[in-house]
Amino acid sequence: MTTPRFEKPIVLPISPEQLERINEHLSELTPEDILRWAVDHLPGLFQTTAFGLTGLVAIDMLSKITREPPPLIFVDTLYHFPETYELVEEVKKKYGVPVRVYKPEGCSDVQEFEERHGKELWKRDEMAYDYYVKVNPPVNVDPFSVHADVRDDERRSSQHAGRTRSWRSERSSPVVGHLKVLTGLD
Repeated sequence: MTTPRFEKPIVLPISPEQLERINEHLSELTPEDILRWAVDHLPGLFQTTAFGLTGLVAIDMLSKITREPPPLIFVDTLYHFPETYELVEEVKKKYGVPVRVYKPEGCSDVQEFEERHGKELWKRDEMAYDYYVKVNPPVNVDPFSVHADVRDDERRSSQHAGRTRSWRSERSSPVVGHLKVLTGLD
């Protein structure tokens, strides 16, 4: 079987047929090869991470694949452990990679968030909490600056229900052609 050829870089947006071809190709690759392919083919590549184990592994792999690893996107829920914030600084120093931090709109700390939404929103309304801290901040990313995104896809066990592992990448915006690349590290 011959290795399919793809444009370098791939011109976005991509068609559903091209996405299917990419997925078929990536499904046969190791996580390292998926990341190498993403670095070689995807313009405007970023990595979204919560600085968990799989995210750190992907950061390290990317640093070995390219001299300039993709910038990181960190969605700061404002409720991370202090050690997570320390780790963000350590990663910046060790890998020299820029980190874009996105927080809930209009909130720079827990106090501001709780003044706006009340204490322990995740207990009262988990969907609203997830929207305010995880969905809305990345929506405010300039869609023309982030075209492809490496995701470590580390989630709470309650968020895994019903997920399939049959795909590696997915087009998430038909307008911009944003492409998510999942490494299969989780």
